[in-house]
Amino acid sequence: MKTNSLWLVIFLAGCFFLFAVCFKLQPLTIKKILKTIPQEEKSSLEWFFQAHVDTIPYVLFGSKPMATTEFLDPFSSSTFSEGHDADDWLFFFFGSVSTWNLKTKKGWNTWKKYQHLLPSSNYIFLERKWNNWVNITLINKKAFLDVVEKNLDIFQSVLGQDTTPQRVLESCITCNDILADALHNHDGLFGILLGYGTHNAKLFHRRFEIKRNPQRSQFSLTKKPLKPSEGFSTIEEEYNTICQKLTSFDNYIIYDFNPLLLVLPGFVADHSHPETQQLRKEYLKQYKTIIHEYQKGDFLEVTFKQFNDKKPLLKHLLTQRSQP
Repeated sequence: MKTNSLWLVIFLAGCFFLFAVCFKLQPLTIKKILKTIPQEEKSSLEWFFQAHVDTIPYVLFGSKPMATTEFLDPFSSSTFSEGHDADDWLFFFFGSVSTWNLKTKKGWNTWKKYQHLLPSSNYIFLERKWNNWVNITLINKKAFLDVVEKNLDIFQSVLGQDTTPQRVLESCITCNDILADALHNHDGLFGILLGYGTHNAKLFHRRFEIKRNPQRSQFSLTKKPLKPSEGFSTIEEEYNTICQKLTSFDNYIIYDFNPLLLVLPGFVADHSHPETQQLRKEYLKQYKTIIHEYQKGDFLEVTFKQFNDKKPLLKHLLTQRSQP
């Protein structure tokens, strides 16, 4: 009898221990995570994600492959390096102390503080610093791979025939400068990845290609002169035609007065082209989806639930992270 009683005590103690461990390892929910964040920091996070409602929600809930923004870093060493005159310093100073810049910087730093609690397999934030700027890029990996696959011939013509969607993604994630390093300074590829449409991205690239050649109408021995594309007799005619075609994509007035102040993604587009017309339909559909999703609850909770597609972190991990 004593032996049986001893085993019973051991069994009950074991059950209690397992219960305590399971409780300790209880998965964190988004609500629980938000409760651990001070109100001031939650406000900073909310401002950061809401200040970019024309880009971030369409990456999280839509088909936009990538979004990018940047802010000035007033404490960058290059701010006071040689080559900057007084006008440059004034620009950097007033730009860096603007409300938008300060809030963006604070919101981004707050996100970096808590991002380990919200792991994601499909979304990734990147930070790149150059000169006086901090560049932030958000990538939807699935949408990114899809759009590169759809336009693989264009990417291969610029980056090489061995280019694959996965290689482009990995290069963008690991490089120092997406446009310069991963995309070989090709604005057309960059526009495609930003969700502007292939036709619009090509027009934008061509316009920039012509514009950055200041001697486009003069004879030069050092540069191969640009030739007008098919259908144009001169470079000037082509340039002016492109400028007339490319107008603001976000010229659609929203009348529903949504509390998010959500608008369509901002870029220039050729509204007469079928691809742009289809793109507008898709973004308007995504616009309605985003509004519907955010009507379900708290702004940050909805945003983080969409971002966090991995298994929830464990409660003991939060305890470890919070320790000094």
